[in-house]
Amino acid sequence: MGFQPLNEFYREVEEREKKGRTSGYFAVIPHAVLEDEKLTATDKILYGEISALVNKVGYCYASNRHFQDTLKCSKKTINSGLASLTYRKYIRVDIEKNENGTFRKIWIGCEKPVDNPVD
Repeated sequence: MGFQPLNEFYREVEEREKKGRTSGYFAVIPHAVLEDEKLTATDKILYGEISALVNKVGYCYASNRHFQDTLKCSKKTINSGLASLTYRKYIRVDIEKNENGTFRKIWIGCEKPVDNPVD
C-alpha cells in the first residue's frame, strides 16, 4: 500500500470543506471529558466535533442538523448531549439575536464537572 499523493489529499480536503465537513481539523477531547462517567460515548464524540469546529473560527456555530448528520444520531441525542455538556460545564452556549436572526455560539472550556446543582 502506497501513500496518497499530496495533491490528491488536498483536493479531497477541499471537497470535504465545500460540503461543510471539518476535514483538516482535529477533534480534541480532554481526559476530564473522556473519563466523565456521567457522559455517554456520544456526548464525548459530540464534544470532539465541537472542538474541531471551534478550531476553525474560535467558536462553534454548527446547527443541530450538522451534528445529527455528522454523528448519525437523532435530534434528541444531540439535544441531550448539548444539555449534558453544558450542565457539566464543558461547553458554554450563547444565543445572539439581531436583525438578521438568531445565532448560536458554542464555546469550549474544561472546568471541574458539577455533580449537584446549587439551588
